[in-house]
Amino acid sequence: MSPLASIVVPAYRSVAVGATIESLLAAGGEIDFELIVVLNGATSEVRELTARFADEATIIDSPVNLGVSGAFNLGFSAAGGDYLVEIQDDATPDPGWLDHLVSAVESAPDVAGAGALVLDEAGRLRDPGWIIWRSGVTSPALIDLSLDPAAYTERRAVDYHGSAGMLFRRAAWESVGGLDDSFYPAYYGDVD
Repeated sequence: MSPLASIVVPAYRSVAVGATIESLLAAGGEIDFELIVVLNGATSEVRELTARFADEATIIDSPVNLGVSGAFNLGFSAAGGDYLVEIQDDATPDPGWLDHLVSAVESAPDVAGAGALVLDEAGRLRDPGWIIWRSGVTSPALIDLSLDPAAYTERRAVDYHGSAGMLFRRAAWESVGGLDDSFYPAYYGDVD
């Protein structure tokens, strides 16, 4: 039986990926998920670090760096879940985070995805979602210029959310053909 969610973590050179994988495996919750780690032209140190998780995660090896979008596309091509989740290699999700994201999407059939509440090390909001203006310039979708996470507990529409914790319905992901690899080496995966 396929898991409900597939979480993909691209791993390049951040040794924080070990803590990310550990936090994902320890986060628990009600949602059955599979974990896919894409070695994206990874350093030998990252390869050694991720090898210890081979029993709990699917490890996909790309010897060359495909860019973040390419790594997510490669990981999602092997995914079996109805929900596809992007996590960066330095993120440490809190317990229950995946339950909240799936619940947010399942409670609104017209919603294609949901972004996690991403905080920095000091507990301030790091990713409030983003607005793309007509000029192409982006700005954070701040509420009253607040970085207090308590201000962001209600669902709201934004133009995009960062890939530190983004969940998509598989059908929505497939309908747009995934992320556009041609942006690489520029980093437009979040906006795409």
